Amino acid sequence: MSKNLEQIRAHNALTAAQNPNPRLRAEYVKKIPAMISQNGLLGAMAFALDKGNDYTSIFSAVLTHLSSDEIRLNLGIGQGAVQNFLLALAGQSSAVLRAVTAETLAYLNYLRRFVSREE
Repeated sequence: MSKNLEQIRAHNALTAAQNPNPRLRAEYVKKIPAMISQNGLLGAMAFALDKGNDYTSIFSAVLTHLSSDEIRLNLGIGQGAVQNFLLALAGQSSAVLRAVTAETLAYLNYLRRFVSREE
């Protein structure tokens, strides 16, 4: 039985939230969607790379979701390679950037709920 997109997002977010290593901090997960809305996905990813592990681990979870067989929006970049994904995404068309941004925000909506529940 095939899953719909919402089920895939929820499953991937729950898996990421329950993973003890790296532990995703709810206060950071809650900030990311606003950062994306204000600065764009590329700006939010650059901020995460600058800040380090806590923020980067959130985008690693996003990249894992985008890499899943059902989604396939990772642009051929492996899981966890946030900096490589940022560089690849910067060279894509605005349509691809919009699609990846929309999927990232939809996924983060689930991740935010599950991470706050786990704490």
